Amino acid sequence: MDWDEYLREACHADDMEQIRYALEQGADPNVDLYHNGRILLYWAARSGRADFVRLLLQAGAQVAREEQADSTSVHGAVEHNHREVLELLLAADGAAALDWFDYIDRTPLMCAVDENNTELAERLLRAGASVNAHNAACIGDTALKRAAERGDSEMVRLLLDARADPLISGWMGRTPWDEAQQRRSAEGLQVRELIEKAAPQFMRQETKTRKRTK
Repeated sequence: MDWDEYLREACHADDMEQIRYALEQGADPNVDLYHNGRILLYWAARSGRADFVRLLLQAGAQVAREEQADSTSVHGAVEHNHREVLELLLAADGAAALDWFDYIDRTPLMCAVDENNTELAERLLRAGASVNAHNAACIGDTALKRAAERGDSEMVRLLLDARADPLISGWMGRTPWDEAQQRRSAEGLQVRELIEKAAPQFMRQETKTRKRTK
């Protein structure tokens, strides 16, 4: 019996009894459900199935096994605003994926920014997410740049409090500071004020660094 295939079929049928049975028989809890790199844990997490996620973790599912996938269970939980699932993942080995990039070069923190979810963003930062992570290889944006583009003052304040750098260049060479200059709405002007207030300290640090390296 191919228990991995049995597990896939049970998952497609959403039959928890048969899913448990397959796992008990030795099916791989890290099975790739659709043969596309995303393991079963990802699909359970993005669906908000805390019971399913808990079962998979207990059976040995690991976020670390998602390193080569184009998205992870942590991304999925955050992108779909599933706090309980995120907590389960972080209590296991979910911290492994905090600074991994998905197929559009987002970390889980950036997903929280895109969802305007400051609660999850704050939780990810407490878990150890790098506030200044960005895919430099493809000139990717930081979480702060995405928040500035959205004119989200609450998120910008949270990220700046976590030492987000408003001078890191992203797509098209634009920085969060550049994005802030374009804001015209009331909340956007708050974003501009917050970033303009934070920028000088990073400029001073950059100047000191250049002097030390000369």
